[in-house]
Amino acid sequence: MQKIIVPALYEKVMQEVRSLEPTLEALNFGKGSATATASSSFRDAKRMKMTATTPVTGASSASIDPEQAAKNFRAWLAQDKSALRSMLFILSGNNTFYTGHVAELVARAAVACKPMSEDHFVAAVKARMQKPAEKTQRMPRMTIIDGEVILTPTIGNQVRGE
Repeated sequence: MQKIIVPALYEKVMQEVRSLEPTLEALNFGKGSATATASSSFRDAKRMKMTATTPVTGASSASIDPEQAAKNFRAWLAQDKSALRSMLFILSGNNTFYTGHVAELVARAAVACKPMSEDHFVAAVKARMQKPAEKTQRMPRMTIIDGEVILTPTIGNQVRGE
C-alpha cells in the first residue's frame, strides 16, 4: 500500500490508526467480531456462530477503560475530517475496504444525524459489554396496521389462536 499512496498521506493515516487502535481494542468484546478463528466453510462458520458462545473479552485486556474508549471513539466519529476516513473512502471505490467504509459511515451518521450524545454512546457500549439474557420464550410477532402496533404471541412456529 505504501507504494501507491503519497508518503505524507500514508504517514497521516498510520498515525491516526496507531492512535485509534487502543480505543478499538478496548471496544472489541469478541462476539460478532473477526477475533474468532476462521473455519473451513460457510456452513462451519454459521454453525459456530449459532452454537458457540464467546466470552466477553477485550475490555478487560485493553489498557483503556471501555467508557473512556467509547468517548474517544465518539469524538473521532464526530470530527469533520480524518485521513483514515478519506483512505477508506478512496479504497472502497473498488470494493477493497467497502465494508469498513460503510461501518464507519453508519457509525458516524448515528453520531452526526441522529444525534447520539456521548452519554448515549457510553450507554450503548455498556449494554454491549453485558451478556444477553437467555431466551425463555420467543418474541411476539409485531404487525403494524393503519399505524397501530399489534403484538401476536407465538408458540414455536405456530401463532396462538390460528
